[in-house]
Amino acid sequence: MNRSRKLRSYVGRPGNYILLWLILFLAGCSTAERIPHYPSMPASEARAIIAARDAKLETVSSPGTLELTDAKGRSIQLDAAVALALPERARIRAWKFGQAVFDLTILPDGLWLYSPRDEKGSMNQTSGATGNLVQTWLATFKGFFADASLEMQEEAKFWVMSKPMGDGTTLRCRVDRTTLTPRLYTLYDDAGSERFSLALDRYVQAGELLCPGRIRATRAGGTILIKLRDVEINAPLPASAFKPPTRARKLP
Repeated sequence: MNRSRKLRSYVGRPGNYILLWLILFLAGCSTAERIPHYPSMPASEARAIIAARDAKLETVSSPGTLELTDAKGRSIQLDAAVALALPERARIRAWKFGQAVFDLTILPDGLWLYSPRDEKGSMNQTSGATGNLVQTWLATFKGFFADASLEMQEEAKFWVMSKPMGDGTTLRCRVDRTTLTPRLYTLYDDAGSERFSLALDRYVQAGELLCPGRIRATRAGGTILIKLRDVEINAPLPASAFKPPTRARKLP
């Protein structure tokens, strides 16, 4: 009896559906994060560990996917390549069925877009929102946890660390107490209403450094989801990695 017939015979036996489901479920659990766990410690000590770790993170590069969902629930998924040079440079290229959709470069002086599919600029809103997502992510590495004046509150599984941003907004981060990883950044306006959130999970490790493999931004206009795979941390990047294409235009 060949393997496929054996499998059909096995699955067809009464009671084996549950066992097979458990096997598949446990196999799926093998993709869980494999990152260090820490003993219980004061929030101030945890903040210092995260700050020291972030200070050593210089570059991130990875292929992946970019999923854009609008306020009506309509979505599109694109293949993507992401490169970051912390704390102020990033580049995201996205394509669908092998056709380029956009090439977005983030530099200290602004956002640059090249969209070969659409020279008229209708990609501005989508690319601008994606750029804002990455800029917010980059901003979290600019000394957020190095600030000893962070307000800190304790929850069952998280520390909640908050910082006024100087423009009336407050950035709040929920940090997992077991792995010392930021899990959710939320930006609130001066009235306490949520303006933006950035969820991080599926962390990957390179030496003592960590990087989220999935980043989800949520705002009134919809969501942006970046999934990274084969993440490289602190790998050298060529000088051309953050040079906008010749025909790129600066976004307003």
